[in-house]
Amino acid sequence: MDTLTIREAVAADIPRVIDLAVESVLHSTSPYRNATPENVRQYRHDDLLILHQLVTDPNFKILMVYAADNFVGHAFLQLNHKDSATGELQAWIYDVSVRPEYWSRGVGKLLMQESERLARGLGIRAVGLGVTISNERAVKFYRDLGFLEERIQMVKLL
Repeated sequence: MDTLTIREAVAADIPRVIDLAVESVLHSTSPYRNATPENVRQYRHDDLLILHQLVTDPNFKILMVYAADNFVGHAFLQLNHKDSATGELQAWIYDVSVRPEYWSRGVGKLLMQESERLARGLGIRAVGLGVTISNERAVKFYRDLGFLEERIQMVKLL
């Protein structure tokens, strides 16, 4: 197995990061939303163009994992997010994407460990994230890492 390494993204990395997020988005699309895969991918691509600006924000980290010289996963981490009810400072993970051929090989776990390390280093006591409930694999992964359900997002179709 390849040795995994992790580093923060730089501006030149953003196109590859966006490409992986676009490839991965269909794993976390809600079954309640009526959108074609092409529309979902296009929206995700356009939505993530903001990463070109965020890559220089000291409170936003784009973590990249490599297996040898191959880019195999990333996470987006905001380090100055406030809980909506208490205002408590927390870290927030906006996206974790791993190439399917690297699932169950430690990539996601490494991303989460580094996210927690960065948050702890700033004295942050909590890391939050959202996950689509139909993405059972991801839900299990986060639960196995100790994440707890704190809030439930609901939708009503009209």
